[in-house]
Amino acid sequence: MSVDAAATERVLAGIDRDRLVELTSAMVNIPSPTGHEADVARYLVDYMREAGLKAHLQDIGEGRFNAIGVLPGSGKGVNLLLNGHIDTSYSGKETVLTGGGYKTKSYIVENEWIYGAGSNNMKSAIAGYIEAARAIKAAGVTLPGDVVIAGVSGEIETGPVDEFQGCDYAGHGIGTIQLLRHGLAVDCAIIGEPTGFQVTPWHFGTVWVAFRTKGTMSHIAWMDKAVNAIDKSMIIYEALKNEWIEPYRKRNAYEGMLPNVSISAIRGGWPWRVSRVPVFCDIFMDVRLSPAMTVVELHEELARFLADLKRRDPSLDAEFEFYSAGPGTAIAADSPVVKAVTAAHTQVFGRVPATGGVNYYSDAVHLNRYDVPTVNYGLSGRLRTGGDGFDPAEGEHTSISDLVAGTKVYALATLDIAGQRRGGG
Repeated sequence: MSVDAAATERVLAGIDRDRLVELTSAMVNIPSPTGHEADVARYLVDYMREAGLKAHLQDIGEGRFNAIGVLPGSGKGVNLLLNGHIDTSYSGKETVLTGGGYKTKSYIVENEWIYGAGSNNMKSAIAGYIEAARAIKAAGVTLPGDVVIAGVSGEIETGPVDEFQGCDYAGHGIGTIQLLRHGLAVDCAIIGEPTGFQVTPWHFGTVWVAFRTKGTMSHIAWMDKAVNAIDKSMIIYEALKNEWIEPYRKRNAYEGMLPNVSISAIRGGWPWRVSRVPVFCDIFMDVRLSPAMTVVELHEELARFLADLKRRDPSLDAEFEFYSAGPGTAIAADSPVVKAVTAAHTQVFGRVPATGGVNYYSDAVHLNRYDVPTVNYGLSGRLRTGGDGFDPAEGEHTSISDLVAGTKVYALATLDIAGQRRGGG
């Protein structure tokens, strides 16, 4: 089946700016940091039912849900998943984050920019999915394939470690994994991460590493007889910064992009008892992983790195562990889902989109491992202050005009993909 031009025009004409703004703002106004997504999931299910979709909650444990809506096809068509996470990177309560885009109360600037937690990453994309599906149904188009919309919990990069346990730290894709393991039957997927309209068929993986250094107990009065764990941990820190990180990045460039590495946390000693020499110091690092490299290969490389440091300083008492790990992922640039999104973007914007990878992680990893070819393509990512990416001063925001245009791309890509019969018939 191919959707005729008249039906396509009806679909595009039915995409409503005000509805998109209202839905995005409504979702932003429902706080949903990782672990606390239930309220926004319930709201989405109700909204999708009102839009004419079959919708239900999928329990993922601890009072958390995925919100799933389906626009059923007529049968024997290519089934498409439009996937997006409903958990947000920030709770709105962080005192150090002052920009309005970190808050859970949306507002609009210049009649063009929606501000608020999740407006960029990625409630606006979910609004785009639902509005695209609603417009297809309202236009009287019945596609051969099913269109599945999934607002998933637990995607944000959080990981339990040490005393930080429980649902607040259960992220890194648990909602999409639940979706895959419990009945999802789709042929391909689009994820609307904020790529700024870049078609993104690959991205790096992520491995979180803890280097744990031990010292010996002593009162400050006898510190000259003790081993200071913080001092010893600095051997590891300096070697990482000066010897390992940049060579690692250059060795593992992928399609011209270097994987990022960040030493992101250090914890050592007892701040409530600084009269004692620290007996432990832990360094936490995020290592981005090329799609061409395995988690095991990184583990072996860091084992050699630490063994070399111990040879240089036999008194260094340290070990390392991986406490969160996810591989990189890539699909072919000529994959049908990539072609469909590229063609839809070209039709809306009149130009071919940029194509490339990103240094962040997404649920495409899990979908691709279940043989669901997945491309990231997001309508957010452009900044009011200019350029793209993320503005640490202002926080999250998204352009309303980009929201409308991106929704049209999602609609056209959906018509293309779910409009095909399985096997090309």
